[in-house]
Amino acid sequence: MKTKHETYALLGQISLYYEQFEVTQEKIDSWHEALIDFSYESLHSNLLTFVTHSSFPPKICHLTSTSDQPSRAVPDMVETDTSSTTTISQQIKK
Repeated sequence: MKTKHETYALLGQISLYYEQFEVTQEKIDSWHEALIDFSYESLHSNLLTFVTHSSFPPKICHLTSTSDQPSRAVPDMVETDTSSTTTISQQIKK
C-alpha cells in the first residue's frame, strides 16, 4: 500500500467485521511496513473473501495470499524424512 491512509482504511474495514480487532497507531505502522509492496485493491479483495470464511480477524498472511483458501496439504513421510540419504529426485527416477 502506498500510504498509511490506505493501511488505516484497510484496518478500519477489518475492525468493522471483527469487533475485537483494535486499530492502533502501532498496528497501522507495522502493517504498513509489511504491506507496502501490495496494492490496496488486492488486499481489500482478499479481505472480502476472508471474512466470508472466518470468524477470527485476519493476519497479514491471510490478506497477502493469492489463493482463496490456505493450503491444507500435509507432507508425506518421504517429504519430511531427513534421515534418508536418498533424495526425492532419486526416488522419482526409480
